[in-house]
Amino acid sequence: MAESTSSILQSLQDKVPPRPFADVDCTLQRELGAPAEQLFAEFEREATAAASLAQVHRAVLHDGTPVAVKVQYPGLQEAVAADLATMLTLADASNRLFPATSWRWLFEELRRQLKYELDFTNEARNAARLAQCMAGRRDVAVPRTYPALCTPHVLTMEWVEGCKVTDVECLEQQGFEPRAVGTLLLDAFAQMTYQDGFTHGDPHPGNIMVRPQPQVDRPSFLLRLLGPQRPQPQLVLLDHGVYIALPDDLRRNYCQLWGSFVLGDMQTARLAATGLAGEQAGRILPELLRPRDWHKVPREERRRVRQESGINSFADVAKLLEGAPRPLLDTLRLGAVVRHSATLLGATLGDRLRINAKWAVRGMYAQHIGDSAAAAAAPDARQLQFVGGLQSRLARWRLSVQVGLLRFAFWVGSLVHSATTYLVPMAE
Repeated sequence: MAESTSSILQSLQDKVPPRPFADVDCTLQRELGAPAEQLFAEFEREATAAASLAQVHRAVLHDGTPVAVKVQYPGLQEAVAADLATMLTLADASNRLFPATSWRWLFEELRRQLKYELDFTNEARNAARLAQCMAGRRDVAVPRTYPALCTPHVLTMEWVEGCKVTDVECLEQQGFEPRAVGTLLLDAFAQMTYQDGFTHGDPHPGNIMVRPQPQVDRPSFLLRLLGPQRPQPQLVLLDHGVYIALPDDLRRNYCQLWGSFVLGDMQTARLAATGLAGEQAGRILPELLRPRDWHKVPREERRRVRQESGINSFADVAKLLEGAPRPLLDTLRLGAVVRHSATLLGATLGDRLRINAKWAVRGMYAQHIGDSAAAAAAPDARQLQFVGGLQSRLARWRLSVQVGLLRFAFWVGSLVHSATTYLVPMAE
């Protein structure tokens, strides 16, 4: 039953009944001034994917380049406005009947976000910004966009072939090690969250493809001695309509929260969490977020966490959610989605701790002040601020050493695994 339900939910990620080609062609003529047959050398009439806001068609430019054309459904903006008005009315009625709960903020946020998503020029800008953040990495890619064929309702971008990130069978057929893909997924999103403060907001498996990493350098002599190597995976991130931008002070507090977990300093973790979202969050977040296997936590311990956090009812949860910063809530939600996908691929709790700690340490020392005028007006903004035990240089040094040891242990383990994989069969 569980597998059947999982399959159904996965099919909803990118499988929605598409609109007829006539509607798509009408949108192309309105937005780009010509029908599909003139704009492209080839244009497949049947959509390759369809979601809630748009559908995607494979096409070929006149120079032979394959592209994906994302076309927004006609009349969607009007339908969304009507649906949101209905939901806001129901939220107000619910609040009058049950004063302890208020969900209007949720639908107000949804209205703001949908207005942003329905303008595809925002998606193109987000993709360009992420590409800049990942410019130094060969293991993460962002599809190229074609501005001359992009409007608020049409987006044309590079066509990507590859495996869906959680399709273990496809990954293994292509020679990828699933766990390596899982740790790469964790690493890419940790960089976005802890260092860049700019995180892809819809990381479901349908939006993340895996293909071979482009080879630039020849393998080292040692690697050639070990024989044929597995291809190295490259993540390709699709659908850039939603991003979570973390304010710099919130991002750095989040980094210090994870640094405290590595040091085992729960007092500092509570201070960082309080800086994130107030006193109640200071009690609950360190207990909920510190890496541990909740399936193995005794019932008495779970009861203690509930009592100390003050979360005893649904109304308490609603109050906490309403008072917490929206970027923090979105970050926690995204972390759960990415963690689930990585776990399906074989990534371990130790992998997550090592990767989050690495990027948390880097993020603690990164500051995004804004433009030069703002920096000049606030010269003290460049002074790094730490909380609790992390105010000590010795504690920060210990943290860096511990993270380095975690990474070294993983490197040694990977080297031993590679030697076992390739040298033992050769000996036989």
